[in-house]
Amino acid sequence: MAACVVLATLIVPAHAQVTSGTISGTIKDAQRGVIPGATVTLVSAAKGTRSTPVVTSVSGDFVFANVRQHQRR
Repeated sequence: MAACVVLATLIVPAHAQVTSGTISGTIKDAQRGVIPGATVTLVSAAKGTRSTPVVTSVSGDFVFANVRQHQRR
């Protein structure tokens, strides 16, 4: 089974001192069925970095905690 997932997230701090956030979601196939055991990697084109991959739960959920915000200049 092949699945294509696009994740677009904007991390907005609640206070000036907050520079990180959490990104979470659910991976689903074209028929909207969840995909357990999928590997998800967070990629920052702005920073040129990739996160350590996480694997979705039995319900297709994933979480990236403490993701640092990209500072605009």
